[in-house]
Amino acid sequence: MSFGTLLVATRSILSEFSAARSSAKTIPGRHVKSFAFNLCLVANGIRAGFLLDTFTPPNPLELFFSLLQALHQALPEFGRVLHIHDELSNQAFFVNTALLQKNRKDARILGGGLTEEVMRVASDSWIDYVILETPPVLMTRPPELQQIWDHIIGNFTRNPSTRVIQIPSELTSGREHLLIPLAAFFLEYPVGYVPLDANQATFLNHIPLDVYECVLQDWGEERTLLKFSCPQCVSQSVARLSPDEVCRRLVGRFQPRLRAADPSWRLKVLHTQETLPRVSL
Repeated sequence: MSFGTLLVATRSILSEFSAARSSAKTIPGRHVKSFAFNLCLVANGIRAGFLLDTFTPPNPLELFFSLLQALHQALPEFGRVLHIHDELSNQAFFVNTALLQKNRKDARILGGGLTEEVMRVASDSWIDYVILETPPVLMTRPPELQQIWDHIIGNFTRNPSTRVIQIPSELTSGREHLLIPLAAFFLEYPVGYVPLDANQATFLNHIPLDVYECVLQDWGEERTLLKFSCPQCVSQSVARLSPDEVCRRLVGRFQPRLRAADPSWRLKVLHTQETLPRVSL
């Protein structure tokens, strides 16, 4: 199925689904279009995941379970889409499990889900983590994320056809800062920020940054696929994080996916330099 056909069908299902449950105020009408587009990017394998930050329904676990079931019944592509919900922050991620698995060709797949090895190799080969000290410095993957990985992997192993996995509050209580590198992993940022702890309130104050934006050009429109930054003090000391290399890696990763979905699509990577009083994460 072409991306355009998938998108039209997804919008229709979302609108019908929301209308049938209007009393619960599930999916605001003004957000149906963007929500459908991002879901289709994940279902079609153009991006590995996205964070839903435009609206928060009162019953996300039940709602998104029912929604993904309805989408999968009509559109096989949605069999690869999983909702990961953080209980404490109420954040909702939608991820493509098949795309994450492909980060290692010879990975042993547990029940069709994500193995720890897939997570580790994907992380090590694409994301570089930066701890937000003064000045920021490169670090290995935060070891505290292991419990969250184990929880996700365990759920896949027990129920590989699951549509929703919840990260329980006990895994992130007092460690809310772990959600920032977790989001970077799911959203495929080449750089994942790691706060010092849950109490760190300000980030990258007056630190020169390389800012990157991947823009999807399609049907006469431009849409942001992802946007992230990297401290220049790190970019200048790590060759794979130099601006030229980051831009090359982004094109190499995302352009083939776009062409597979629609040969007319193009990816534009923008690089700017900014210094801000503070950065929101």
